[in-house]
Amino acid sequence: MYATGERVPTDDHEAAFWFRKAAEQGDAHAQFNLGLMCAEGRGVPADDREAVFWCREAAEQGHANAQFNLGIRYAYGRGVPADDEEAMFWCREAAEQGHASAQFVLGFMCAAGRGVPKDDQEAVFWYRKAAEQGHADAQSSLGLMYDLGCGVPEDDQEAVFWYRKAAEQGHAEAQVRLAGMYAYGWGVPADGQEAAFWYRKAAEQGHADAQFYLADMYAYGEGVPEDGREAVFWFRKAAEQGDENAQFHLALKYAYGTEGVPADDQQAAFWYHKAAEQGEPIAQLSLGEMYAEGRGVPADHQEAAFWFRKAAEQGDMDAQFNLGVMYADGKGVPADDQEAALWFRKAAEQGYASAQFRLGLSYANGEGVLEDDVQAYAWINLASIHGGEDALQHRARIRQRMTSAQIAEAQELSRRLAAWIADGNDEPTPVSVSGDPVRPPATSDETVREAQSYLALLGYDIGPLDGLIGQRTTDAVCQFQQDHGETPTGQISEELLALLGAMAAARQNQPAEPVSSGSGFLVGDGWIVTNHHVVAGHARVTVNHAGTSHDATVYVAEAFGDLALLKVPVEVGEGAAFSESPQARLGEAAMVAGFPLHGLLSKEFNVTMGNVSALAGLGDDAKLLQFTAPVQPGNSGGPLLDGAGNVIGVVVSKLNAVRAADLTGDIPQNVNFAIKVALVRTFLDIHGVSYRQRPSNANLTPEKLAELARTFTVAVHCWD
Repeated sequence: MYATGERVPTDDHEAAFWFRKAAEQGDAHAQFNLGLMCAEGRGVPADDREAVFWCREAAEQGHANAQFNLGIRYAYGRGVPADDEEAMFWCREAAEQGHASAQFVLGFMCAAGRGVPKDDQEAVFWYRKAAEQGHADAQSSLGLMYDLGCGVPEDDQEAVFWYRKAAEQGHAEAQVRLAGMYAYGWGVPADGQEAAFWYRKAAEQGHADAQFYLADMYAYGEGVPEDGREAVFWFRKAAEQGDENAQFHLALKYAYGTEGVPADDQQAAFWYHKAAEQGEPIAQLSLGEMYAEGRGVPADHQEAAFWFRKAAEQGDMDAQFNLGVMYADGKGVPADDQEAALWFRKAAEQGYASAQFRLGLSYANGEGVLEDDVQAYAWINLASIHGGEDALQHRARIRQRMTSAQIAEAQELSRRLAAWIADGNDEPTPVSVSGDPVRPPATSDETVREAQSYLALLGYDIGPLDGLIGQRTTDAVCQFQQDHGETPTGQISEELLALLGAMAAARQNQPAEPVSSGSGFLVGDGWIVTNHHVVAGHARVTVNHAGTSHDATVYVAEAFGDLALLKVPVEVGEGAAFSESPQARLGEAAMVAGFPLHGLLSKEFNVTMGNVSALAGLGDDAKLLQFTAPVQPGNSGGPLLDGAGNVIGVVVSKLNAVRAADLTGDIPQNVNFAIKVALVRTFLDIHGVSYRQRPSNANLTPEKLAELARTFTVAVHCWD
């Protein structure tokens, strides 16, 4: 009565006095309450050890709240040494009496493997017990277990059910997760308005990720009217809580000026600095540029070099190139040609044309590396693919002092370097070889390519379809010969070619059902670009354009770069044009075109709109860019277009963000990936396929973009 003020004035001292009297007589309820008062210092001096004593007395009598309290104390080391096994023991005692919070904690400890071996099924059991009693944390956690398929079969609808239960109780994390399900259409029909509704609920509770996602929706008009002021408002809310993505986006708003925020270099530098300090590489690059140019901050080359190095060490190729220039010029760092060449090489190996050019000059002049005209020519030759009179002129000068053998060697090295860059740099850097260049095989390239195409159709691993008799092609020929009772010589004869052709024709005439599908796009003369993973391992590939199906030959498919080149025997339409820019612009509008979920949604051509959201992939993968336009299975291999209808990337994957989150992690939204246009152009250059380029000056309406994309986008069907 004294504790609650019921019929007497509230008096903690009197309450503690009488609780102690009853506790000393063994009353479990009084023991527990006295323990709480000792823990909180109400009516008695705060004393964790005394609190533990009385909680234990009550717990040993079966008092569920005391058991749970004692379990939490062991979990966090409050008044007792931390001990997960003891925590599990007491939480289980309370959980078995139906204590919902104890059931939730028990589930969490089973999922995390604290105090017991990790056991997702046991975690689900206890989460469900608590969730069915209305425990919001347990409902959210049970939803996540269904979402991830941990301890139960993956089930988006069940995940949504439990997320909603928790979200309706005001659970912010569940609200964010439910919003994500609506954003992507997992377990519910995709609904941007519902996604925005739940993001707002969590954002208004101060959830930083929800604030960022809501800002993003306002920035691009997804689920809400496009509103720059609202976007800035919510970006700022998240940024002030330390969200690095929000800090970076807020910096961008200030850097370029937008509705709701005037251009302000000082504010841009401030927020870039906040994000850079948390390791955001593009913010580090941008901050370095501001110090180098004296925009928003005093010009300071040492600070510029410091931030360029931070971003460069994370693999940002722009920063690597800039740092190389600073070492070459002695700005902000001591002049050092070796360091300059080192950073030029790092950027060059990611396909950065300016760095390839500067590295080539380093070899040509012997600056920081040994003078080597073959290396110089090879690197400048790669740079010249992207245009630029300087590269062409320097290549011509270097060529004048080279022998024909050296030129041939350099051209071969350039081809190998380009292939190595496109394949993802997993093998050691190709090097030049002294002496004669590699000579072509005795069998003609076209004969070898024809044999390779037949072998691939028959299911043999021939490696790249490149017209060269490499080890994998030789092994495939030997295996085919052995499979058909021939002596395995590895040689391609006219007789072998005839046999391969007959068997391939028979295979193509066999009835089959398509087993998978993707998208692709024309680049002219019957050439089609798609993903390696779309066509790999399939006996037959067809493409459908404008309602007409064509058999396609897989000319080359490279796993590391995840690009493939198909050839159809007829000209099926004008090819797409590529953007002249070396890479997409952060924030620019982007359209995905393709044929997603073939047979489920529709067989019709499909487009979605979004924006370029980052210039690197997961782990700062410089081969990829990120965009927000929704994608589905079947979009892989299709084009990512800018506002002028030019290709700026090849769609390669989406991040299943909810499934990628850990049990307590955040859920990123609208994270999809495309292979950068520079790598796609290099891939085509390597294989001698011409293509169109044009400036991205136009700004077409979505309707015009879709109409244009329809002319060159194809459906790719794979058959076994």
